[in-house]
Amino acid sequence: GTWNMHGKEPPASLRPWLPASPDEHDMYVIGTQEAERSIERSLIISSKAKWEAALRAHLGDGFVLLSVQSPRANFHLALRIHASPCQHTPATACQAC
Repeated sequence: GTWNMHGKEPPASLRPWLPASPDEHDMYVIGTQEAERSIERSLIISSKAKWEAALRAHLGDGFVLLSVQSPRANFHLALRIHASPCQHTPATACQAC
């Protein structure tokens, strides 16, 4: 699913929606609708810099932004992966380790 933010800026804390300890997972795919501004304003200003900064602050430097897509002005999809892709994978299963 995605989170419809109704044109509001990111909340001060993302803990109600994301784990307090992000290292529990290797990948996060986060979709929002109407993040930071309304649909109408998103057609003119599509940047989601505040939302992306909130995700980066919550997940920490251990996660890198692999992809961000905004297929429509009001929809934003961010894919962040752990900087160490083999963190939760046995060494025998991951050639990159």
